[in-house]
Amino acid sequence: MRFHKVSAIVLRHYDFGEADKVVVLYSEKQGKIRAVAKGARRTKSKFGSSMELFSYNELMLYKKEVAELYKITGCSTIRSYSDLRKDLDSFVAASYIVELVNKITEDNEPNPSVFSMLNEAFSQLPVSDRDLIRWAFVIKLLAVSGYKLCLDRCVCCERIAKRAGNTVKFSPAQGGIICPGCESRDLSALNVSWAYIDYFIDFERKDFSEVNAAKINPAHRAGLKDMIDSYLLYHLSGELKTEKFIRQWA
Repeated sequence: MRFHKVSAIVLRHYDFGEADKVVVLYSEKQGKIRAVAKGARRTKSKFGSSMELFSYNELMLYKKEVAELYKITGCSTIRSYSDLRKDLDSFVAASYIVELVNKITEDNEPNPSVFSMLNEAFSQLPVSDRDLIRWAFVIKLLAVSGYKLCLDRCVCCERIAKRAGNTVKFSPAQGGIICPGCESRDLSALNVSWAYIDYFIDFERKDFSEVNAAKINPAHRAGLKDMIDSYLLYHLSGELKTEKFIRQWA
């Protein structure tokens, strides 16, 4: 039997048995883990609101060697992020982020950058342009998870990109931009504005608070969103449920 003390954020939870919950957590040192919160669905549960979505907690866990799930034996809330659950726009944006993290990351693969990004994004969402924070999160998450886009040179031949004209070919399948000489490598590549490429590069480098200061006209916002959606759709093998909700709601 092993005991662990972890700092973690709640990505999702679902009912288990008559009164319990299984909680999917993203922890600072262990990455994504799953744990049972015994009695969490009871009115007088000792966990209170600490098992709510987005909550940032310090947890005491134990796990038997043969068990698949940890058991939560103690919990104290560091930050509840309750403001994300009180406002629909913030809730939807935060739900998109945690669904993406849950889908991209594997269990028990630590990535402290992802943990830090979750806290930083959650802090900014209630006071920021939620679309910009959400898109920046996607770009940053891809970069730290092995899906970093090649945007300064052709992804096929690796020649430095020459900005001749206003547009460039972007290939979700290849994972970056394609020069004119390599366009035949992906005939379905998107024709995108160089401005979108610049946004991608800036969003990856800048803090979330700096991203919020970006001024993007409506046409560029639509194009940037299409570029991000196309890349995610290709690599996730399906649309995020939250993205589908956002589209239908809009």
